[in-house]
This record gives sequence, structure tokens and C-alpha cells, in this order.
Amino acid sequence: MSHPPGFPSRMSLNLRAATRGATAIAALMVTLALPLVAGAARPWKVLEDSFEVSASSVRLPDQRSGALSVLDCDGCRTGRFGLADDAVFSVAGQGVTYAEFLAAFRGGRYRSVYFDVRRESGEVSRVRIYP
Repeated sequence: MSHPPGFPSRMSLNLRAATRGATAIAALMVTLALPLVAGAARPWKVLEDSFEVSASSVRLPDQRSGALSVLDCDGCRTGRFGLADDAVFSVAGQGVTYAEFLAAFRGGRYRSVYFDVRRESGEVSRVRIYP
């Protein structure tokens, strides 16, 4: 099939489209890679450690200003973690006061306790239980 003079052939149109597409893909890859390269200079920092323990191994203080105690195993040393002033408590995904949390926990229907400890201060920032 012949084309009139000056009219680009089908092959050259596809080549131009492919070049534009490749340029767009390269630009997208560079755009997506920039945050990764920028982040490489700044390493990740772990702010909190999360724990899941058996409810039977946890002792909660009567007052909010106390410490959460965890006995890892029979005969093991007890881990003690102070409760942060801004600690958050939740029962089945609902935020509750410490008194409500303590009543639910002592009700005995929970098998596991999940809590987060801030690395810098060693204080508990969140405590959660689920039925």
C-alpha cells in the first residue's frame, strides 16, 4: 500500500507512539523511585514494639498510674511496663476508659492481650482486648 508524499507511513506512526509511551513509562518510574532514593538516606526508625500475650499472664494495676506486668513463663522474671499518661485502651475495637477496660478484662472472657510499648520511654501506649 502506498501513501501520498509527505504522509507518514503506518510504521512511523507506531514508532512515534511507542517512543511517547516509553518516555511516559520512564518518567513514571523515575517519579515513583525518587521517594525510595530519598528515603534511603533516612533509615526507618521503630517507635514501638507490639506484644500479644495470654490474658492469664497479665496483671493490670488497680489505678491507671501503675504498671502492666507480664509473666512470660513459670519461674521467669516478670516484665513491668508503666502506662503512659496518654495510653489508649480498647475492648473489641471500641475506645474505653481505664475503669471500663479493667472491668472487661477482669470479667475473664478474653484469652489474649495486645499492647504496644514505646521504645524510647518503655511505656505502654495502647492496650487492646478482643472477645
